[in-house]
Amino acid sequence: MRVLSEIKGSLGNFYELSINGVSFRKIKIVRVSREYKGYYYLFLLNSQGKIIQSVFDFLNEYCRNETVNSREQSTTALKFLYSFVEILDKKIEDFDSRDIQNFSCFLQGNNSTGNFLTCKFISQRSISTHNQYFDMIRKYLRYIGIKEGGFFEKKVVSKERGGYGMLAHTQEVKLEKYRTNKSRHSSFAQYVPKYISSEDYKKIMSHLKVRNSKHNLRDSIIINLMYTRGLRLGEVLGLTLEDITEHPDNNEASLLYIRNRVSDKKYQCAKGCMKVTTKEDYATKAYQEENRGYQTVAIPPDLKRELQQYTNLSRDIFELSTKKIKNMMNGSKADSVVSNSNINNYYLFLNKNGTPLSSAGWSKILKEIFRAVKLDIDREVRKNNLSHRFRHGYAMFLIEKLKKDISYVKCQMRHRSLQSTMKYFNPTREKILEESMKIQEKIKNNL
Repeated sequence: MRVLSEIKGSLGNFYELSINGVSFRKIKIVRVSREYKGYYYLFLLNSQGKIIQSVFDFLNEYCRNETVNSREQSTTALKFLYSFVEILDKKIEDFDSRDIQNFSCFLQGNNSTGNFLTCKFISQRSISTHNQYFDMIRKYLRYIGIKEGGFFEKKVVSKERGGYGMLAHTQEVKLEKYRTNKSRHSSFAQYVPKYISSEDYKKIMSHLKVRNSKHNLRDSIIINLMYTRGLRLGEVLGLTLEDITEHPDNNEASLLYIRNRVSDKKYQCAKGCMKVTTKEDYATKAYQEENRGYQTVAIPPDLKRELQQYTNLSRDIFELSTKKIKNMMNGSKADSVVSNSNINNYYLFLNKNGTPLSSAGWSKILKEIFRAVKLDIDREVRKNNLSHRFRHGYAMFLIEKLKKDISYVKCQMRHRSLQSTMKYFNPTREKILEESMKIQEKIKNNL
């Protein structure tokens, strides 16, 4: 009997192939990290102790502008891939459908007993991790020139009507998924994420009009950016003065630029934009490319006026203390990424001390607002980020109130995939309860 065993080692887990209890091959792909001249290098060594060059180039050149955490995840995914390559003693481009299916089981850590091979693993991975690793592997395969085959096969999981223009209702939008990506069990509850309803939004805005605070304007703008324009909190807190520009098609409106800077804190991250590690990245073609280096969001005239008003009031030196001015000038500076600009740039939203508003500071403010208008903040707090409820609310307003289709919502939410948008087309918990009560009532009436 041939057995594949996972063994815990000092340099990470490795694999051993044996027959009738006698080991005949060990597969030791080692993950290595080294810091050199301020850069964090990641690479893999094969079982012969040699660097896998294509992996090195991919992680440290192609993925250079990604976060360390993201590159570390890719390193782990590729460690599994190359471990399996050595187990099969087969090139990746020669993998057939059975090989990919077996790799999927290997990646999940599924123990099995077969006629020819028994697998004994000591670590398992969730479906979401399995799918995430496959996505990272596909990205690597494209990099090395493998762009088709079993890793890239897709299947249609649903069809929706939608699109743009007069004939939008006649267009069919297909939602596809990779065949390698596994679905959660049908028992896994799929609900719309907890969101701010239009009624909740009205309560919050009414409260801010009468709340005894100097920051009512600032807080209402932040909420409006999330609820009426769909911004994430990190995108809001990372905004700077130079990110607010005049809209090219309407001088009464604005065009907001969302992008990352080296000067950003972790809580100021723009999720869908290129990550930067040095100021030299600002001059790259990728950073200056829309929907890769940056994203834009249109700002209507009324919100533009509020932004202008807040900018002027928060920086009125005649109304600020000397200490606050000093904090603002020194502590809220942001990198300027606009070419040929010699003007100092500053983060837009400030706290009471004149330094950039943090996510922790905003969370405290938002909890007080939620308590004041009697919105739930305790139940499932970890799963339902309070600020993100506004972005969810924006999506649900588009669907429920404006009756927009999935393609439109995807565009407005700036999602890369329709699968990310699909969650908003699931039933709400309230709707399921309402339907359940109706069914129960009908059953009783038929007795």
